[in-house]
Amino acid sequence: MVWIVGAMLLTSPAGAEELPPGITRATAADGSRQLVVNGAALRDATPEPEVPAPPATQEERRQGYVLYRRDGPDRVFRHSAPQDGERVASLSTEVSLGERRHMNFAIYALQDLGDVRVSCAALTGPGGATLDGDMLQIRPVRLGLWRDYWHPWFAESPRLIDAPGARTSVSESESQGYWVTVRVPEDAAPGEYAGQILIEPTHGRQATLSLSVRVLPFRLDPGRWWGVYYYSGFKLHTPRDFADMKAHGVNSMLICPPGYADPVLERHGDTVVASFPLADAAMAELKRQGYQRPVAYFPRLLSSRILRLFDRVDGDKILPETYYGQLAVRYKAEDFPEDLKPVLKDVYRQMVDHAREAQWPEILWYLVDEPLQELERDWAALEYPLFEEACPGERTFCTAYSDEDARATGVSLDVRAVDLWKVRPGMVERAAAEGTEMWGIRWLCQHGTYAFPRQYAGLALDKLGLQGFTEWTYYGAPKYSPYAQLANKEGCHYAYTDEEGRLLSTIRWEAVQEGIDDARYVATLQRLVEAAADSNDADTRRIATQAQHVLTDAIERVPAAPDTLSEAQLDELRAGLAAQIVRLIR
Repeated sequence: MVWIVGAMLLTSPAGAEELPPGITRATAADGSRQLVVNGAALRDATPEPEVPAPPATQEERRQGYVLYRRDGPDRVFRHSAPQDGERVASLSTEVSLGERRHMNFAIYALQDLGDVRVSCAALTGPGGATLDGDMLQIRPVRLGLWRDYWHPWFAESPRLIDAPGARTSVSESESQGYWVTVRVPEDAAPGEYAGQILIEPTHGRQATLSLSVRVLPFRLDPGRWWGVYYYSGFKLHTPRDFADMKAHGVNSMLICPPGYADPVLERHGDTVVASFPLADAAMAELKRQGYQRPVAYFPRLLSSRILRLFDRVDGDKILPETYYGQLAVRYKAEDFPEDLKPVLKDVYRQMVDHAREAQWPEILWYLVDEPLQELERDWAALEYPLFEEACPGERTFCTAYSDEDARATGVSLDVRAVDLWKVRPGMVERAAAEGTEMWGIRWLCQHGTYAFPRQYAGLALDKLGLQGFTEWTYYGAPKYSPYAQLANKEGCHYAYTDEEGRLLSTIRWEAVQEGIDDARYVATLQRLVEAAADSNDADTRRIATQAQHVLTDAIERVPAAPDTLSEAQLDELRAGLAAQIVRLIR
């Protein structure tokens, strides 16, 4: 069964006669079609059908389709068609040693093509070297129904990237996008590699798309600290989640186990014994997978838990509180019982001692989240100074979005995360003067485009002068359902699994990885410029000066939030940085 929803063809899964429970069709007052999801009317924002411009040539009609590429892979919809300047006969890119790079293209069908198979043999390079196997991957982009996070609309959009070899069937006047990934080993021979992508429709002629990859003669620097808030503690799929994040450029984590689950607190008379089953498993897995950066650990609601363990919730100055569904306690910092402060400090010491004994990674102690309101500020005003007294020299972290929030902790934080939209002039410099690293925080997953996650995962952070970034959040990889994201806009995910349990990526997740790598080009060039500027060779210093101008210009071209550059503009900036790196390493 097929429903027409605005400009979108919505095909019923498994031939169902009705939409899933909670979703109905409706017509707005202006005559436009809507879906009503659990009582919320969502406007259909799927773009209207396009026609090829210029029209298809006679040769293209004999072939049965047109190959094209659009600036922004998130803009190839079912009824998109190639516009002026978008037709392609080849794809090309540059990739550094050890890097993974993406390209994309689309097929526009001039007739029913039936099933379309897209493949690529090995790319051949210097001295017969090849890029093949899992170094070269082509995946179809799956269209699905996606709801905007902030506004009442949805669209059939190209966000999910299917598994390699997934079946695609392309009908007349429809487009199908493809995602090409090249992964270059660290020991690959630098130079030019070439091959062809083969397109084989059931109906229509075979065609080829030339593919060339220039392997650059350098490895990228690791770049800034870039981590994700991980709330699951440790579950069956945690190793898979960590591996997927690492593959997309994530180099650390904020381990935030469920409240009251970790640490486990047991009262023994006047003392409390802490254990860390979920954190132990998560930290061990991070080390096993080769994560090497400091890890933030959030043992949430510790002071509240101590008060409840000792039955000090009196309904007067110490009040029960439900905090995001968890049992907490509301109190003024000055009213926290003096006899329980040594107990809380002892728990802090147990945490630090256990981290050393269990050989956790270096830890940033994240005691209170977002001290924006009176409740959290009182918690922070108590906990951070007590922790500093109990564990001098240990590094602290807090999501303190303003200077006032940071002051509420009562200590000089080692690392502070601030909302990207709330970075103010002078803020980063003031923090640095106080010995505090300033990191960003945002949920890039909320943004359904390609350019936004890429820019704000990378070059925008350089523009703001931030030393790290914390992404909220990954949320695992649920089984993909065509209607699940319509019903729950909060369910933003970077990855999904298909019907066979295979992990599927999304365009915005791939964009995050590209953005992280964009910033690694900046870090690599900056290091080389600084080293070359001190050279005794005048020509080397001259090249360093020119490279610094290119680097400065690239960062200056990044627009202020929330504006973005296009995919092509970001690619251009990266190519310019790469060219200067090559000049400096020769």
